[in-house]
Amino acid sequence: MIARLVEQGKLRWSTTVGEAFPELRSVMRPEYAGVRLDQLLSHRGGIPPYTDLPDDTLLALNQAGRTPVEVRRAFVARVLQESPVHDTNAIYTYSNAGYTVAAVMAERATGRSWEDLMHWEVFEPLKMKSAGFGWPAVPLGHRTTFGHWCDSTGIVHVVARDDPYRLGAILAPGGDVHANIGDLAHWMRLNLDGAMHRAGAGAIADSTWRRLQTDPDGASKGYAMGWQVIAVSDSETALFHDGTAGTFYTRMVIFPKRDRAVVIATNAGAPCGERACEDALGVVMTEVRRQLGPIR
Repeated sequence: MIARLVEQGKLRWSTTVGEAFPELRSVMRPEYAGVRLDQLLSHRGGIPPYTDLPDDTLLALNQAGRTPVEVRRAFVARVLQESPVHDTNAIYTYSNAGYTVAAVMAERATGRSWEDLMHWEVFEPLKMKSAGFGWPAVPLGHRTTFGHWCDSTGIVHVVARDDPYRLGAILAPGGDVHANIGDLAHWMRLNLDGAMHRAGAGAIADSTWRRLQTDPDGASKGYAMGWQVIAVSDSETALFHDGTAGTFYTRMVIFPKRDRAVVIATNAGAPCGERACEDALGVVMTEVRRQLGPIR
């Protein structure tokens, strides 16, 4: 979504946090003022991770405004006053909050909510009719898809649609989009086409695909924009990401040298859903290697 806005001239990869939020310059930590949009999207901005919040804290943060846009603006004002994360042993430091800051920069630049931007720039052009926000507990004929918690013993427990736990507006840009398996496969085909430099991947330019899918430091174990870059072997690199809001778990992997992409989804959170995705990926890759042989 942000890549499309950049190509439309509504944002720049070099737009800084200080430029985007001039009214916060006097109160934000000085380390954040020069952080660029592309650094936020590749987790190089030092923004605190916000990956493990108590339920009451999450609920309070999501009540900081009347609309999702107001909630996110209040959150950005808060997080930019917090100490930056500096892990000298890490190439990058994953941050859900960094993606929220980037989303609010997009909202500021366009005057539209992140939710509307996702619909207009991603879901509508790609005809992802099932895509939406929050848990995908929606009626499917006579059935309903419910998420499940996984306890420490490996037993799963169904979570009702009216359960109060939600990621909510503040963390939505980092992990609160859902889609059915057909639309996820369509999305993965588009990303695979981008990785393979196929002209049909016309949602964004080829040079933009490279930017989204390449670690900015050239690391073979790093982070691009929305993709972990992992070395599968000495001769093969893959793009990888898991997604979960606690009650579902999805794994996506692109193998450019094999011209293959895999998406696996479960309706159970970690560790049960993660194990299931890992096991299923192993089965799929065994078959792919059987068909295509080793990569040289």
